Amino acid sequence: PYDVLSMNIFMDWRTPLSAVDSIPSSMRTYKGITSMTIVNTESALSSVIIDVGVLRIDSVFINGVYNAQNLPAKVFQEQSIPIPTPFPVNQPYTLTFHYTYVGTFNQGFFVYPKNRLVNMGGGITDTLPAALCYTMSEPINARDWTPCNDAPYDKNKCAISIRVPEGNYATSNGNQDSIRTHSEDNSQTFFYSDTTPIPTYLMIGVASKFAYWSDEYT
Repeated sequence: PYDVLSMNIFMDWRTPLSAVDSIPSSMRTYKGITSMTIVNTESALSSVIIDVGVLRIDSVFINGVYNAQNLPAKVFQEQSIPIPTPFPVNQPYTLTFHYTYVGTFNQGFFVYPKNRLVNMGGGITDTLPAALCYTMSEPINARDWTPCNDAPYDKNKCAISIRVPEGNYATSNGNQDSIRTHSEDNSQTFFYSDTTPIPTYLMIGVASKFAYWSDEYT
């Protein structure tokens, strides 16, 4: 009964990208902020159902105003968000979620620590020279790394930003808009945006220490 017009997602991956040899539960976590601009398509809604998977919603804002109502318990990876003053049909409004990823295994959000032994195929193994984090959302696992409407038919524009430790690089959908360096620890936040409406299963984030190669041709 609602349509997502756009999403703006921020994730702080500094902790999992600092993992070496193993990934203890204390490091398999991150904080995020996701804003969803939506419209009611059938009627004014007194609550909105959001897919949240293994995420914990810490706070909710509606059009920038803190929603003090207590959230009911999750049901089948879904979180009901009370709307104190329902919005009319076709009037856009924005829900902002401050959340914590609390998953315990690789699903939706994948973490591999530095020095992890990996199978390269063909009987070849190697160790990762740096920690690696990425998302993989097909078919309905975007909910495990960001609150969303995880329905393949609901397409929206998205902007994704990822904060990573110094020396790491993050990439995502669309064009890179900017890179911000944080003076307190020299970590960086990479900002991307895509104006083409896409379903949640096509949204992606990847971060690690990458090797660069470039060439020119005419």
